[in-house]
Amino acid sequence: MIRFEHVSYRYLPSGPPALDDVSLRIEPEEIVGVLGVNGSGKTTLLRLCSGLMRQQEGIVEVGGRTTPQDVRSVVALEPDDAGVYPYLTVAEAGEFLGQALPAWDRERWSELCELLGLPLQRRPAELSKGQRSRVRLAQALSQRLPVLLLDEPLAGIDLPSRERIARSLAADFAARPRTVLLATHEIAEIEGLFGRVIVLDEGRVAVDASADDLRTASAGSIQDFLRRGEW
Repeated sequence: MIRFEHVSYRYLPSGPPALDDVSLRIEPEEIVGVLGVNGSGKTTLLRLCSGLMRQQEGIVEVGGRTTPQDVRSVVALEPDDAGVYPYLTVAEAGEFLGQALPAWDRERWSELCELLGLPLQRRPAELSKGQRSRVRLAQALSQRLPVLLLDEPLAGIDLPSRERIARSLAADFAARPRTVLLATHEIAEIEGLFGRVIVLDEGRVAVDASADDLRTASAGSIQDFLRRGEW
């Protein structure tokens, strides 16, 4: 479903690579945790997968597609900011997306609005950081596309809400299998979703292994494995 072959990307010609000669393959309906410290390349990897950016070296293929325009037709990406539509309420943004996106699932959007407690009559400027995170997550999950990319979906969300969202994600993936890349620092509540883990370090793949193998190696959790930093 997703293939990277010797992919590199720099934001500045003379700067360090955000991704450096990355090669990987991700199978259909695989749920992959993309982990690493800030600046390790997680967001860059997701943006190249989404078709929002084009690699400078190598090959990126998603669902058999290699051009950014074609890739975007099969990928649901969690948007950067709920403020993309600053003059629309949450409810109005959902109506707009329902008309603009062929793969939009109105029924799922309504379910998620209730589950996540979205403030439907508020505009982005009136939302807290946690509320904006929940809106972004609902927008991504409401698209019926074979690839889902989530970048820090639990950022700014309180612990009880993170646990509720993790349960919602587990139920969503069980009912609607698809390929998922999930980049996060909030590992504890969400690592049970991972079937595979990719750890990036300074733009390179430092670890690519099954989640169960990493738990066995650390005699604990994936979070325990990351704390050890033995790669």
